[in-house]
Amino acid sequence: MKVALIRKAYTPFGGAERHVDRFLDALLERGHEVHLFTARWRASGPPREGFRVVRVPVIRGARWAEAWSFAVAASRLARAGGYDVVHSFDRVRRCDIYRAGDGCHREWLRRRRAAQPGWRQTIPSLNPLHLVYLALERGLFEGGCRAIIANSRRGREDILAHYRADPDRIHVIYNGVDLDRWRVPDAAQRLAARRAVGIGDDERLVLLVGSGFDRKGVATAVRVLAALQNRSARLAVVGRGRPRPYARLAASLGVGDRVWFAGPVQDISVWYAAADLLLLPTVYDPFANVCLEALACGVPVVTSAANGAAEILTEETGVVVEAASDVAGFAAAVDTVLGWGPSRAGACRRAAERYSLERHLRETLSLYEFVTLAPVQGERGGVRGQAEGAQGPGGPSP
Repeated sequence: MKVALIRKAYTPFGGAERHVDRFLDALLERGHEVHLFTARWRASGPPREGFRVVRVPVIRGARWAEAWSFAVAASRLARAGGYDVVHSFDRVRRCDIYRAGDGCHREWLRRRRAAQPGWRQTIPSLNPLHLVYLALERGLFEGGCRAIIANSRRGREDILAHYRADPDRIHVIYNGVDLDRWRVPDAAQRLAARRAVGIGDDERLVLLVGSGFDRKGVATAVRVLAALQNRSARLAVVGRGRPRPYARLAASLGVGDRVWFAGPVQDISVWYAAADLLLLPTVYDPFANVCLEALACGVPVVTSAANGAAEILTEETGVVVEAASDVAGFAAAVDTVLGWGPSRAGACRRAAERYSLERHLRETLSLYEFVTLAPVQGERGGVRGQAEGAQGPGGPSP
């Protein structure tokens, strides 16, 4: 099968980027030819047989112009390439399959607005980038692609709540985790990791992994640290973002010496090995893949109900807090989970094993087969169109 994957900015950092990297490797291992359409590429290893990078020209300068020009150019170039499947991980004009990994932008704007102070809610957003994203996602959700992948039930519900989307074209396929790469460390590996990141034997490490500190809830995490009964806990934030305002907040709350910002790292395995829990009080996240990675490493998760990954947590593997701004609720949850110690590592690993990368690939390839075999009616509905009423594979069983 000749497959086109579309991702505008491709680097080794970030959950979405790591997902694309693992996914294309899995396709190549199965003998498929894969072309990646991207505006920015940073090679993550030696050349791979059957893999080619296609540079997409974009208008530089304004972010909205870059997003729109990429969406138009990537759609046009992929359309002309004679691919069996065009699978986009970014908002474009047209494709066969759109993976809504970034969720529903209209829902994110709604949640962000609700989280702002009252005086800011009265000021309309003048950022044209939002208008571009909204226009592109409306086109995709209301007919610009033949199938949509939502990576959680919440993500599917958000799309249906905001757009006139055909529910039969939205397929829930949960993220997959590489179970060979992410493993529970043994005692010696855990001790070495904790020493490497500077955690003492009598300290507990609360880890937050994510880029975009405002959306990921870093301010809430800092406030949670200050509210914990467990005063031996420290907070490490790994990812892209501006740390200065959050460092000032930590200092004002008297926990400045217990919070540090590691920045973006290509290999975060040492942080999972050292962590006692993953904290993610995100305002909006269709499915934070770091939650699966943490579980695979035996690390329990405390997150908000706004995170689609909350759907896979159980009482043995973490705690879900309903409101992303509930500092007291998160503090109680973190104190509870810190009290578990390493006793839940096995349960966390077993939970992750239900969502393997192999399973994710199998379900996605099943959707590929449906898209390529479905009847075609002209150009309506996607790159090559889709007959009205065609049904695809159902979502995964838990």
